[in-house]
This record gives sequence, C-alpha cells and structure tokens, in this order.
Amino acid sequence: MRHFRVFPYLEEAGLGSSWAAGVARDGNDKKRGPTELIGCILAGSQEAKTEILDKTMIIRAEQLSALVQASTAKFEKRMATHISAYFPDRYEALGAEGTADLIKKGVRESPRFELHREKHVCRFSDLMVDLGAEFYEGPRGSWAHLILTDPGLAPIDKLERLLSRSREMALPHGT
Repeated sequence: MRHFRVFPYLEEAGLGSSWAAGVARDGNDKKRGPTELIGCILAGSQEAKTEILDKTMIIRAEQLSALVQASTAKFEKRMATHISAYFPDRYEALGAEGTADLIKKGVRESPRFELHREKHVCRFSDLMVDLGAEFYEGPRGSWAHLILTDPGLAPIDKLERLLSRSREMALPHGT
C-alpha cells in the first residue's frame, strides 16, 4: 500500500540521497533540518516537528484517487452547464451524452499538452466544442498540434494562440 511520506530537507550540502533513504527507513537522524510536508515547511525543534507530524493525516493512494475522481466528476458537471450556456447550439447538436463524452476527452487529453489547471482544461474543451473534438488531430489539425506541443509556450499562451489562429483561419464550427 502506498502512502505519501514526509522527508527531511538535507541541511548540509554533503549529505546525499542515501542518507535520506536511511532516515526514511530507520528514523535515525541526528542532522535534521526543516521538514517538508506536502509543500509546507516545518521549522523548529525535533520535538515540535514530531508533535505536528504525529497529528498529520496520511492519505493513501486509493483515497487520493477517490478524491480526484470526485473532483473530476464535479468539474465535468460544471463544464456541461458551461457548454450549454455558452454554446447552446453545439450542446443541442451533441446532446447531453455527446457533450459529456467531449468533456471527458478534453479532461483526458489536456495533460498531454501541459494543460493541468481547470481554467486551461475549460478553454481547451471550449475549443473542442467550437472547432470539433479532433481539431488538433490529423493533417487538418497539424497547425493546432504544433501550438499545443510547443515547449516554449505557457499553457495560457497556447490557448490564446489557438483561439487567435482559429479566428484568422475563420474555421467553422465542428471542423
């Protein structure tokens, strides 16, 4: 069973990763610096850290997966409402099930293009609704694929460039 662990930062530059592994294995550490707890830094004495860490909740991978699934389901529901409000004709043409499938595809595909935030996935899904679910695939979508896979562009820049380029090309809905 996997758990999320808390590891000490290496206070001295000379300490290597084998030292950290040994500490994690047997808990014997006399040179403990600040401790990282899922992005939070705990400073202070070992006793103070131990007191805080003893009260820390451990989230198993299965629990985290359940939380992610619940969050994704809520997001997909909000996206369906968003699409029905902002793209009523496309929503009607796709139907509730087709819209749900398109949203799921957007959620599934967006990480390939480093689009991880909800607002980025929302805009990506908007483009899928407006331009067609496969707008970035195949020979006709090569222009979009080049933008989406450009490592020099931030996620928001990729989306803005896609929108701008699609307007320049005057692409009709669903192409």
